[in-house]
Amino acid sequence: NYVFNPPEGCRHPYQLYESAKNFFVGISLLIYKSYSSLKKGLLFWYGILAYNVLRFFLDFYREGQTYLGLNNGQYLCIAFSVVAIFFIFKIKKSSEESLTMKKKKKHK
Repeated sequence: NYVFNPPEGCRHPYQLYESAKNFFVGISLLIYKSYSSLKKGLLFWYGILAYNVLRFFLDFYREGQTYLGLNNGQYLCIAFSVVAIFFIFKIKKSSEESLTMKKKKKHK
């Protein structure tokens, strides 16, 4: 016979928080895309960054093993956020360099 023993105490509906976060990130990216012209790949990395930053804070409500106060997902969020920031700066720098080269060609 199987007996279900529910956990004691109140729990947060993490799945609902996660869904709301994903909806917010998706709508924000769609709005941002419609109001600005972006360099190729920049919207993708903004999405990765927003997803990971919000998930990092949301994961404090998640149950599971923690190491040094953070769970595995939070460590991955930190790593992917660093990668996203690197590529955002790289894309922005390359677009600024191409603009300065175009300006130099016009003045010649």
